[in-house]
Order: sequence, then C-alpha cells, then structure tokens
Amino acid sequence: MRLALWQTQGFPADIDANLAALYIQLRAAAAAGAQLLLCPELWLGGYHVPEDMAGLAEAADGLAAQRIAALCQAHGVAVCYGYAERHPEGGKPYNAVQVIDAHGLRVAHYRKTHLFGPMERELFSPGERLEAPFELNGWRVALLVCFDVEFPEAVRTHALAGASWC
Repeated sequence: MRLALWQTQGFPADIDANLAALYIQLRAAAAAGAQLLLCPELWLGGYHVPEDMAGLAEAADGLAAQRIAALCQAHGVAVCYGYAERHPEGGKPYNAVQVIDAHGLRVAHYRKTHLFGPMERELFSPGERLEAPFELNGWRVALLVCFDVEFPEAVRTHALAGASWC
C-alpha cells in the first residue's frame, strides 16, 4: 500500500482550516498514487490546545467526519486521522483515531488506551480496549496512538490477530 504521511501542527483549535488543508493534502496524495493519508495525533483540532479540547471534541460520525468522508470519496484516498472524540456519556473526551476509506466509509475507530503525561490524563478518558485489525486495500491494519506502541502487549496482540502492520 502506498502511504502519504502528513507531519503537521495544523491550525490549532481551527477545525475548518484543518479541513481546508486536508483537501490540499488529499489532492497531492492522490496525484502521488497514495492509497492512505496518515494524519497526526489529534490533528483535527490540535494537540496543544488544552483549554479548548472539550469544545473541539466531536462525535465519531459528526460533521467533521462527514466532511472528511466526502473528501476521501472525491479524491479516492483513505484517511487515518486523530481527533478529540466527544464522550457519549458526557465524560472527558477521548483521544481517538479513525479511518475513512476511499469510498467515504468509516472502517475503523480506536480510542487511545495509554494516556501520556499529566496533561493527557487530565483532559481525556482512556480507551477501554484494543480494536481488532481491519482490512484496507488488501492489508490487515491495526490502530494504536503514539504512547500505546510503548506497551509490547498492545503490539503483540495486534500481531497475533493478523495485523500486517501497526
């Protein structure tokens, strides 16, 4: 699978600006023949915006996800992006990641289980479980977020479940 990696700070606390930038990145990824564009942890609203994090949190199927799905479909490229997910029961948001495929379908979602440092533990609810690997363009893919990879059992669990890469 050909990947496009987008290392960016984005526009902190400006979801609309980040979505506009995503349009440009997806167009470039498609032109380069990429099948999947990988965005950073908490890319959608920003990482270093603790005072705004709860207000930036969105539902997994919210407006931003719908807009990203339309962009994926228009460009024929899947996107894996990090965002603050609104807690369905009103608790602290989750540090989450989701994958939307080239047809605009949400195919995977994961909530970071191992929060890093005092800031993340103060701002986020930890995810409760690993999600099973999923199929994308002939690969079995598993999701982890940043500090999660420091825990060998998480990576091992995905490998034993058949993940082609984590």
